[in-house]
Amino acid sequence: MADRETWPPLPPLGGRQACVETIATACADGHCVSLVGMSNVGKSFVLRALCREPLPATSGTARVYIDCNLMVEFSDQGFYELILRCLRASLGSELAQSPLARGLEQRYRDVVQTDNPFLAHLGFSEALSEAAKGLGRRLVLVLDGFDEVMGGGVDRALLNLRALRDSYPGQLAYVTATRRRLTALRRGRGSDEFSELFGHSTHFLGPLSPNAATALVGHLAVSNGLPIEPRDVPLILEESGGHPALLTGVCYALGRLRQEARSIQRPLAEILIREQLDTDVACQAECDKLWQDLTPEERRVLLEPEAYAAADLATFQSLAERHLLRRADPPPEAFCRLLAAYVRRQRIALRPEERGVRVDVQTGHVWVDGRQLPPLTDLEYRLLLLLYGHLDQIVDKYAVVEAVWGQSYIDEVDDARIEKLVSRLRQKIEGDPTQPRYLLTVRGRGYRLVSP
Repeated sequence: MADRETWPPLPPLGGRQACVETIATACADGHCVSLVGMSNVGKSFVLRALCREPLPATSGTARVYIDCNLMVEFSDQGFYELILRCLRASLGSELAQSPLARGLEQRYRDVVQTDNPFLAHLGFSEALSEAAKGLGRRLVLVLDGFDEVMGGGVDRALLNLRALRDSYPGQLAYVTATRRRLTALRRGRGSDEFSELFGHSTHFLGPLSPNAATALVGHLAVSNGLPIEPRDVPLILEESGGHPALLTGVCYALGRLRQEARSIQRPLAEILIREQLDTDVACQAECDKLWQDLTPEERRVLLEPEAYAAADLATFQSLAERHLLRRADPPPEAFCRLLAAYVRRQRIALRPEERGVRVDVQTGHVWVDGRQLPPLTDLEYRLLLLLYGHLDQIVDKYAVVEAVWGQSYIDEVDDARIEKLVSRLRQKIEGDPTQPRYLLTVRGRGYRLVSP
């Protein structure tokens, strides 16, 4: 493991300083700002830094961080309660027993204790009006995780926020963080009017720069004792594309693999690393989040490169501006190797033809000639996943042991044990195991799973 001096230091705010300062400056100039980025790319980090860091541009503002995932109930009243709860907590020590503090306390009770929606709307409006007029500086509500609010049934609350901003343009502003543009989340009177506030103040947060990503790799390696070295950085960046959560998952997975490899003094091949990452729970969970955030049309563009020409411009723009594509030129390709491999597996699993072996890596389901198999054992599934990842290619016994049992078993698993496992898997996927069509033995070389 390399020591701390081997790695570059973490840049200010983890490489996000420019983004934080841009948003802070926009707020200081009185603008509302929308921050857009894919899942777990760092939007919450940026917004928390905006509220925490003493930047020059923030001196004339009071920033209140609001995590919309903490709403007690999903309703206008629940949204109001959360905002006022965070406002009281953020400004409590500053206001102490001032008239404004007592007024906010009363308005909070007015909102949470009433069963009348009109009184809840009124109490919230009065609370923000009093705060906008009484703070003596611009109040900025920083709304993190705003997707569900924007896409759900709080139209009246959004209209209320719009009306308050119109009433106090110099004293009140909003910052939101979402996984796609506000206008793409929902259309309706409240959401449309609220979205108008942001005009051209929409910023798209991408993966970390290569320098910031390299520094993060070093920080993870040193802080957690991971056996990762600077020479590993190109592979880590290729796998993760600089996406912070994916990069972290890759580092931990690579660290575990290298520790195991060193314990038995064997080289760790790059192909084995990629195979393990394609089944790593943390890495695949992040890929699944990114996939679930895509619209059906966006998925189709990635699944069917030939559909690129027929895709509307808005679909391609949505993928590109959220940094989900590796390049702007066709054919479209996912921004990192891990997500591209995930897409390829989805493409195979969704093929309309029924012949052959298909595996859905996310669910663990296996189909043979259109028939779903009963669940496989853990060892059987690992073997099938290895062969499926090398469809129509020969996989030698050394690779089988590494992928199925682990490198520490290299000298313990003999040919008979491997052949017994292959036989059990063949019993499940072949109609006639004595005349296999898909799982073939290549004498003296290994095994091959063939396409129909």
